[in-house]
Amino acid sequence: AYRVINDNLLMTEHKGVLHWQDSARIFQPKSRKDRDDYPTVESRKFILSMMEKFELCFPMEDYNNQDYPDYLIPDLLPKEEPETGEWKDCLSFQYHYDKVLPNSVISRFIVKSKKLISRRTYWRTGVILANKEGNRAYVKADLEDAKIFIHISGNPSTRRSFLSVIRYTFDQIHDRPKLTPDERVCLPDKPKESVSYDHLLKLENRGKTEYSNSDRDYNIRELLDGIEEERRSRDVKIDRLEPKSHKPRIKTKSMKTILMLAANPKNSVSLRLQEEERDIKERLRLAGYGTEPIKTAVAVRPRDIHRAILDFKPQIIHFSGHGADEDGLVFEDIDGQFKLIAGEDLADLFDLFSDRIECVVLNACYSETQAEAIRQKIQYVIGMNQAIGDRAAIEFAVGFYAAIGAGETYEFAFKLGCNAIRLAGIKEYTTPKLLKRS
Repeated sequence: AYRVINDNLLMTEHKGVLHWQDSARIFQPKSRKDRDDYPTVESRKFILSMMEKFELCFPMEDYNNQDYPDYLIPDLLPKEEPETGEWKDCLSFQYHYDKVLPNSVISRFIVKSKKLISRRTYWRTGVILANKEGNRAYVKADLEDAKIFIHISGNPSTRRSFLSVIRYTFDQIHDRPKLTPDERVCLPDKPKESVSYDHLLKLENRGKTEYSNSDRDYNIRELLDGIEEERRSRDVKIDRLEPKSHKPRIKTKSMKTILMLAANPKNSVSLRLQEEERDIKERLRLAGYGTEPIKTAVAVRPRDIHRAILDFKPQIIHFSGHGADEDGLVFEDIDGQFKLIAGEDLADLFDLFSDRIECVVLNACYSETQAEAIRQKIQYVIGMNQAIGDRAAIEFAVGFYAAIGAGETYEFAFKLGCNAIRLAGIKEYTTPKLLKRS
């Protein structure tokens, strides 16, 4: 995925459109020293399907070859906004973000809204949508001011329902990572001015009927009804207490907190732990986990473990380092030297936090024995049944957390991690073992 996102020709010459015939060029090794990790059509299709799953791209609908489609990658679209027409006398809505608006929000919105895109009108920070009822929607992100602007024109009787569709899509995006932007209702006679949607709900809940700014008073009910579907009953005020009342309630998966424990003592073989951490974080960031998807404790000593668990309250603990089979896992002592901790001792510690720890990943050689002890206390534990190379360990971790970032189960994430090793042409795909508590 990094090769695709960072390909200069896709951005400059192809303007964000990946033609299938270009995939061989993008995925080929850059030098003779590099391995050809994606030599087959199937391996390249797999990478593009994973990018589509993580809402980094989508297949364009009017491609000629259904087996080898062209893909649109919003992050690589031109920055310049095309001609979009007049947007006066519209229904307008805004999102104001706290300090930072991740650029993944608008790119994921473009991907999610692909079936509504009007006449291929899109650019890196915006898109024009259209529905069957004759409405058009202008959706644009201002990354510097951390705001998203929405204007809807066309059939007045269906503008609100189209806005509901758009807001529902943004709600899905805001759920992972947990973003809580201020939703803003634009004043009908002053579209550049807005008031907090949540503030209007609270005023109405307190029995207020008017909202006042410096110039005039506005009827709260009219402002709210201007962006929502009409309520069937005027006395159903309890529905107004929730800012998400415009969408159906769905059960969503909460973000997992991941704690990475890394140890590489001075008197042990050097491991590529920083590369593993970087690749995992990048994969989770692309999946929408934000800028700090993993809480990390490095050069971990025994006393650091419980402190880190107390501080970060993780659902997943990922150990990256050395294993010594029955002797235990390798941590560091106060001088940075080799220090073994037995699996039974770790199991007792994790048992104290078993109400929150869901999975433990021991990405270390010969760690299956320790995993066997820990699985008596924790539902899911992954260990290695023999030595595992750095590349295989990194490929497994990236594949595993790619699935976690997509909200998949631990069983599916484990299988994807093993498959990632196999697709990379490494024969150690049977080394990881998933153990479940009886």
